[in-house]
Amino acid sequence: MKILIAEDDVTSRTILQAVLAKWGYEVTSTGDGDEAFAAFQQNDAPQLAVLDWEMPGLDGAELCRKLRGQERKEPLYLILLTSRSDSGDIVQGLESGADDYIAKPYNNAELKARIEAGRRMIAIQDQLAEKNSELESLHGELRRQYDIASKVFAKIMQNDERQCGNVKYLLSSMETANGDFVISVPKPSGGVYAILGDFTGHGLSAAIGAVPVANIFNAMTDKNHSVCDIVSEINANLKELLPTGMFLVACLLALEFSSGTLTVWNGGLPDILVVGRQGGIKHRIASNHLPLGVTSNERMDLSVDLIEVEPDDRIYVYSDGVTETFNADGEMFGQQRLEEHFQQVSLQESFLETIKTTLDMFRANTPQSDDITMIEIICNAEVAGSLKDVEPVKNGRKETAGINKGVSPCES
Repeated sequence: MKILIAEDDVTSRTILQAVLAKWGYEVTSTGDGDEAFAAFQQNDAPQLAVLDWEMPGLDGAELCRKLRGQERKEPLYLILLTSRSDSGDIVQGLESGADDYIAKPYNNAELKARIEAGRRMIAIQDQLAEKNSELESLHGELRRQYDIASKVFAKIMQNDERQCGNVKYLLSSMETANGDFVISVPKPSGGVYAILGDFTGHGLSAAIGAVPVANIFNAMTDKNHSVCDIVSEINANLKELLPTGMFLVACLLALEFSSGTLTVWNGGLPDILVVGRQGGIKHRIASNHLPLGVTSNERMDLSVDLIEVEPDDRIYVYSDGVTETFNADGEMFGQQRLEEHFQQVSLQESFLETIKTTLDMFRANTPQSDDITMIEIICNAEVAGSLKDVEPVKNGRKETAGINKGVSPCES
């Protein structure tokens, strides 16, 4: 290891150099502070130095201050040699940037011990710098993966020519890329398909799972398949794809304008709420199913809830990030606070902005602890806008309709 000596007394410098060389150090010696400072500007400069306090030019304390004022990649360990024994002088030397001091006259055992302590400290700092570099590299890779995942989710949820005018989203990601996603498309027979999913995990792992889900959902809704069939296909795919412990909490629904029928499969999300046009909760669809990707279709309950809805009713599907928002006191927002928004008589354009404002005020400066996702669907064909008049594909399956509220098994 290299070590620098700054000592203006030739005899003292020569003796010190010989002692350090005997101990195995590669020694660079200088006669004053200015020479020492110049030596520290060279490539591969020493990281350990023994500096005399009293020197021509820059004295030891001034040299320490000047070196500490520089940006350096490598750590420095500076030891002051001083004949000053007053505690105020020692404090002054340490405050100037010295790491340690040795009082003159010194003995070789003490000198060696203090230099060895400096060597160990530099080794620790070098190891920390190496670990920090590795962490920065890993962090950069993680950010790159999150950027990729964010683009994947943006692609999945982007608005296109099929987007329904009667569907609104509330999306608030905890991180750059979240684990929640929402897709809604018009039914070829007139109505709306929608899925809200919440993957375990975030980033690339969630994005990898979301891609096949989006592909299956879009392909099967184009052919007017039943909710049961779509759930079955997604579950089979995820069961094969996802590792143990990863799954998709999700709700799939289909709203049929002509019959006023809402078909819902809820696998692990909070209660789906249907709110009347004059306010108040008309229907509540609780989760009675396992999340997707947990078990095989043979063991999966694929039955759906069937609800009759009226024009201007509103359907609310949301992730647990809404009700499980916490404030600074550790208090949870909860289901009751959410449902209070729907008790009022209101024909306002959307409840989502009000809910978002309430959640922000409740959380205040507390960091968001989960993704917040909510979808609002208005049961109104006119609000939905002009939909393509597409005949259902012959081998597509239509939803069972015509009952007020109940459970229907998946068609075989």
